[in-house]
Formats: sequence, structure tokens, C-alpha cells
Amino acid sequence: MVQLLGRRGEPTANLRDLGEQGAYPGGEGAERKALQSHPMADAIPNSVLIVEDEGLVCLMLEDMMRDMGARVVDVFAAAGDALAALKARHYDCAILDILVRDGTSEPVADALAERGIPFLFSSGVDLDVLPARYHGQRLISKPFEDSVLAAQLSELLRDRSPAFCPA
Repeated sequence: MVQLLGRRGEPTANLRDLGEQGAYPGGEGAERKALQSHPMADAIPNSVLIVEDEGLVCLMLEDMMRDMGARVVDVFAAAGDALAALKARHYDCAILDILVRDGTSEPVADALAERGIPFLFSSGVDLDVLPARYHGQRLISKPFEDSVLAAQLSELLRDRSPAFCPA
């Protein structure tokens, strides 16, 4: 799990305190307001699992998910920690970086697909680093605009079925 300090100086397990403070570097601009009024805002998840090992990207993603209406946003820097969370909680969807602290997010993707939880990859690398069964999975290349993520998540949730089924 990413260890950062919250706004009161205590460790925060899922970055919730920092996200509520508007830590996203874009501020309260037009793009942020566009996210909230996105035509598919009703398809926004209540709970999101994020696997991402870069602190600033974690903050940005969590803040975006909260702005879009997610109530539970759990962020992990390692696939192993995310797998443990999946055993304890249900998520509506997930956003996975491909290369994370303890290898790749492949085991998390497998677990999500097994449970029928839709997910997409958000990475600076191509899907080629993962097994061929992932090559058709949704990928948002970093860096990306908030509106691109909002649109991709809305489409993913509208379908309510994972775009990938393990072999």
C-alpha cells in the first residue's frame, strides 16, 4: 500500500484525506466540472480498486474517482496487497497500472476477471508485457486526460461485464 501522510499528518491507508483536499494538480478547472456532468455519470462506480505505484498518479486517480462520485477508493502500490483487499471487499471496477512495485498487475487482473469485476489498464507501457490473453483489454496510455478516463470507465461500467475472460 502507498504510505503517505494525510492532511493532519497521520498516515492514510487509502489516500482518502488527501483526495478530499483537492490534491489533484489540475485544481477546480473546467475539465473537473466536465467530469461531474459527464453524460454517463450514472455509470460511475461506488467502489474502485486502484493498483498504481507512483504517488502523484495515485493522488490524481483517487481524486478523480471521488469527483466522479466513488465513495470507496482503495489504492495499492503492489499486486499482492491488492489481492489481499480483493479477498476482503467487493469492488465495482478497477484501474490497474501494468508494472507495479512487486512485478505486474497480472494476478490482480486474473482475480478481477474471475470475479466478473470490470477493469482497465492505465499504463505508460503497452499490453505486450502481459500475456497474450490481455492484449485486447482496455488500456489508457499515460499521460491521459480526466475526460478520457471518465469515458472509458463509463463505457466499462455500462457494459457491466469484463472485457476479458481468462483462458
